Amino acid sequence: MVGASSIGNLFNHNRLPGALAALAFLAVLGPEMITPARSQTLNDQVSSKANQQKSRLLVDAKEIVYDNDKNRVEARGDVQLYYQGRVLEADRVIYDRGTKRVYAEGNAKLVEANGTAIYSDRFELTDDFKDGFIDSLQVVSHDKQRITAARGERTDGETTVFERGTYTACEPCKDHPEKPPLWQVKAARIIAKNSEQMIYYEDARLEFFGVPLAYVPYLSTPDPTVARKSGILAPRYSRNSALGFRVSVPIYWAPAPNYDILWTPSALSSQGMLNEVEWRHRLETGVYNIRAAGIFQADSRAFLPGPFGPNKASFLFNSSTYNNGTPYPTIYMTSEDKRVFRGSIETAGKFLINKNWNFGWDVALVTDKFFLNNYRIKSESLQVSYFKESISSVYMRGQSSKAYFDASVFYIQGQTQFDWQKQMPVVHPSIDFNRRFQLAGIGGELGVDVNVTSLSRQAADYSALPPSAGGVRFPSHSAFPSTWRGGPTLFNYQLNGSVFGVYSACALYQRGDCLLRGAAGTMNRVSTTISWRRNFIDPVGQVWTPFVNAQVDVLQYSLNTTSLATGLDAAGGYSIFGNDKQTNFLPQNDGTLRAMPSIGLEYRFPFAGTTGNVSHLFEPIAQIIASSNEAMIGRLPNEDSQSLVFSDSNIFSINRFSGYDRTEGGVRANVGGQYTMTFGNGGYANALVGQSYHLAGRNSFESYGTYRVDLANTGLNSGLDKSRSDFVSRVAFAPNRDLSFLARGRFDSDSLRLERLEVSASSKLGAITTTLLYARQEAQPDLGYVRRREGVSLGGNVELPNNWSLNGNVLLDLDRYTLDRDLYFTSPPGTVQGKYNSSPFRASGYGMGLRYADECTIFSVTYARSVADNLGATRSSTSTVLFRLELKNLGEVNYRQGVNSTSPDGTR
Repeated sequence: MVGASSIGNLFNHNRLPGALAALAFLAVLGPEMITPARSQTLNDQVSSKANQQKSRLLVDAKEIVYDNDKNRVEARGDVQLYYQGRVLEADRVIYDRGTKRVYAEGNAKLVEANGTAIYSDRFELTDDFKDGFIDSLQVVSHDKQRITAARGERTDGETTVFERGTYTACEPCKDHPEKPPLWQVKAARIIAKNSEQMIYYEDARLEFFGVPLAYVPYLSTPDPTVARKSGILAPRYSRNSALGFRVSVPIYWAPAPNYDILWTPSALSSQGMLNEVEWRHRLETGVYNIRAAGIFQADSRAFLPGPFGPNKASFLFNSSTYNNGTPYPTIYMTSEDKRVFRGSIETAGKFLINKNWNFGWDVALVTDKFFLNNYRIKSESLQVSYFKESISSVYMRGQSSKAYFDASVFYIQGQTQFDWQKQMPVVHPSIDFNRRFQLAGIGGELGVDVNVTSLSRQAADYSALPPSAGGVRFPSHSAFPSTWRGGPTLFNYQLNGSVFGVYSACALYQRGDCLLRGAAGTMNRVSTTISWRRNFIDPVGQVWTPFVNAQVDVLQYSLNTTSLATGLDAAGGYSIFGNDKQTNFLPQNDGTLRAMPSIGLEYRFPFAGTTGNVSHLFEPIAQIIASSNEAMIGRLPNEDSQSLVFSDSNIFSINRFSGYDRTEGGVRANVGGQYTMTFGNGGYANALVGQSYHLAGRNSFESYGTYRVDLANTGLNSGLDKSRSDFVSRVAFAPNRDLSFLARGRFDSDSLRLERLEVSASSKLGAITTTLLYARQEAQPDLGYVRRREGVSLGGNVELPNNWSLNGNVLLDLDRYTLDRDLYFTSPPGTVQGKYNSSPFRASGYGMGLRYADECTIFSVTYARSVADNLGATRSSTSTVLFRLELKNLGEVNYRQGVNSTSPDGTR
């Protein structure tokens, strides 16, 4: 293989082999293929050489025949021509100097600079390969897309026209390549324009397995190599009872490489026109986007009135009483103020300050909390667990190898009718700082943690306790009937003869009968924790770890005791907010300085051994911690420490509360042991068991009388609220990468009765993949849970032959029947219609789907229903059937169909 140079016509009717033949072939291509000599500066020479290298024609062939009479050169035998990134291969290549045309015959192949390969029996091209005709061609791109045509014509290296062309992204069948692919587009002409990066189809037919199913007179798609291209995207279709039939046609515009706009108008047969707009902008140090959506509804009655839906309602208030004579309000809807316009606006962004610092935001504003779910609006602020909530935040963060900083402001908006916005806290702000130091003198690691939290809420968040709560801890009370199912509610909404309650309230706003889960007003706290620990390993391998920990808190709060009493119970002026009842639990204003010093020692003695290819590790663990008694229990709000789960993950923690508002005090000892096996294939087995003993001082988890317990009863029924805690354990087993099992449990210290169990497992056996999640929590009456909570989630996927798969999932509520049973057998005759459902297998959510996926096609049909489907604020809840068909590089079609059921008020 050689390059071009200034060589004259040296040969006449001669056969030249190898590289010498290539020289002759290059010479006769003429001066247009050779860079002329001229006076050049040094920079020009460098640039010129680069251009020459790029535009140089290189030839490799077994022999060259130069025919002076016909003024042409012929290269024969495994010919390869390289020019401007293109490669032409053929059995024979002829160059006609008179017409300046190149003819390639026999197993001809042209590879473009982008990797696209064109196959044909014969090429007719200009000498720069930009123009020409190709007969019986096949084009194969680098990602295996194919275009075949009876004839193709290239013009100016820019436009290629395929006559009677066929396009597909499917690979031919290996056993029967003559069969038509799964799908293909046949067109009278296929026109590919490089400058526009578009492909146009004229008189196109979409065929599946060779059978025409759709005809389009004109169709255009972006070039497959293009990541972003302005134009109309694939439409989406859906239907449900509240919105009707929905057709969405996204229109995409990319005026510059670093920003674009997506406008999605959606025509809704029952509600009118919904518009969504998204702006995305990438800058040098970060990105941001702005999204907006809105609609003027045509039929607002498809949605429920508040608080169960977005429509505003007017209410009359009437007073009813509990069986102890305590009044509570029943609210009757008198009229609906239809919400005509509904919409949202959201922006999110993240920018780098330097390699360690960044700031960003995600802020969403909506007309009502049901809008995003009703109209299926995309929102980065949505956090989905069991229910949905929208979290708006602004933050600044920094991180290095030894330090972390986060300052954030949060606004939380619930997305269901069970969330009362006035009870949602606004965090302004929450600041976390962590720094680690390696000490040179005494050794070990010194840690500094700082947390600053300021929050407020408008309405107090209460939760009633059942009559039996607390046993001897609380006074007996009879505020509720024996069929207690959660206590009274703040709004008792009556419609069509049925009463529905939302927002928890209490019959008696006093300790022992009611929990204050969130105080109305403002709470501020600054917490600083300094810790030190160091490991010592003695000559026999024992590990001794002394540690010191000190937390200092400065707290201040101010309760909002303003309540709404106007228009309620005329006789007693019942407070619907209940804010004024907070003084039954806390002083209206207070502040304090609190300190919690702790010192401790941890002991471990690992024993290691090997049998065959299995390694063993047994490790007894003992820990003793001495702290001062926790101060101000039950005299301060508890906002961040209500989630307490005693388990294997925190048995050896200094503070087993989940936040800063509570700190564990007293002298306690934690003991346990764990055993680990590690197999040669990477599998493992692990088991741990442990128990905690409270030795002296005040137990932070135990009640010392009605007024000396946490406002939310945090710690009671936890397994730590006694001098000898429950046992906690863990068993994990993963013999290989395809099978894993994990179980965590808590067992009563006296009877070994199971109090809590969590199980997760996954397996992949051949074509079958399964997952299991199971949880069981015994009753916690001191926290308001009088019955056990139990559920299981099952999921599976089966890989079927020929690229098909089947999947399904189900979420079972295993304790619902206990509530139905109690209500049925304890209610007066005639108050419960029919028999209760005695089956323990009550589905809270389920879904199933069928999917096909290969290199060119994705097809799926899915049916799904979940608890969230019943919280949509419409007069009919729906399950969803989703159809999706994606043809690679051609587009996709989505259709979503709602399947109706009855709404909470019994209407359709």
